[in-house]
Amino acid sequence: MNDHQIELIHQLFSEADRIKLPLWLQGGWAIDAKLNRINREHEDIDIAYPVDCSTEFLTLLNAFGCVVTEQTNYGFLADRLGILLDCEPCIRIENHYELEGLPPGTCPSEPNGNLVGKPIRCTSWEAILWDYFY
Repeated sequence: MNDHQIELIHQLFSEADRIKLPLWLQGGWAIDAKLNRINREHEDIDIAYPVDCSTEFLTLLNAFGCVVTEQTNYGFLADRLGILLDCEPCIRIENHYELEGLPPGTCPSEPNGNLVGKPIRCTSWEAILWDYFY
């Protein structure tokens, strides 16, 4: 399952970069990318996206055959051929993005992880810890 998820992450993030749409890995995949190694099988792909670019993000997901399956209290879930995407919006604060209600620096502008050879943006360690423990 990880191979299919990695392929989808690479495709989504490459196309998002091409159209200048910043995305951030969250959760377990962000941990693996920040450590530059895959530590376990993953159940889903957690992605943060700019709420002010929701239309572009949904268009991107649709282009890759992803279907929104559920609205959540923090965002939405989507599915692509059995791969679950857990999507959470971030907000623009001046010239950068942040996950609302979390410590500053949650959505860095430059790649800060590497997933099987692809530099990739990940949410901050503080955001990851917040997600797991709060």
